[in-house]
Amino acid sequence: MNSYLTEFKRLNREVCKRCSGDTAILKKEAKDFPAIVAKFQGQAKKQTQSLGNKETDHEVCFAALLEELGFQFLLKKKKGDHLKLLPTLVNGYYYIYQVNGSQQSLDFQTILVYDNTIILTVTYDLKHTTTDTFYLNDGWFLENIVYVVTHQRTAFTKTLIALGQHIPSEQEKQVYAKIAEAKKQLNSEKNTESSSLIVVYRFANRYRCTKFTDDWSLERFNEVISFLA
Repeated sequence: MNSYLTEFKRLNREVCKRCSGDTAILKKEAKDFPAIVAKFQGQAKKQTQSLGNKETDHEVCFAALLEELGFQFLLKKKKGDHLKLLPTLVNGYYYIYQVNGSQQSLDFQTILVYDNTIILTVTYDLKHTTTDTFYLNDGWFLENIVYVVTHQRTAFTKTLIALGQHIPSEQEKQVYAKIAEAKKQLNSEKNTESSSLIVVYRFANRYRCTKFTDDWSLERFNEVISFLA
């Protein structure tokens, strides 16, 4: 099993190295990978209100990279569905898309399966922007999640590879904790004004890439490589 574990970690380091070293990898179009698009669409729910299930170009490109390195796609129509496949899986490397379901955070998870058991996982969340800000929406940076942030802070497109806990400053973490608690309190209060209106408080936060200098980004990348070692 040790050889599988060593190789799994190496493959995930290779994912990060390639994304960091060649921004063109995530800039291709989804139509260039029709087989992957078909897999993703086969996972989408039918007859729902959501129009947010459609895969993005950079998500398809990331999946193409995973498959090039030997990860196999596991169909997961709803959260946890892939676990039902474990008794049938041979030892090897797999990945799932939309880890927590459509329109939820966490885009990909790579999985080491050995003896029909999940031994280790690495989770990725992808962000993409053609400006100097990207959307966090109602989410925040999560600990030990690998963030792949493709941004264009200058005239050149770059990709930040960083663990969630290492992106925001301590001050930013404190600010977010404060407003998150306020949102939690607001959502816990019962609406007594109307029996029909359901009020849900959500964020629409964005994050600036201005501190993503080459030196700072290299430090974050090295932290990820150490984490994956």
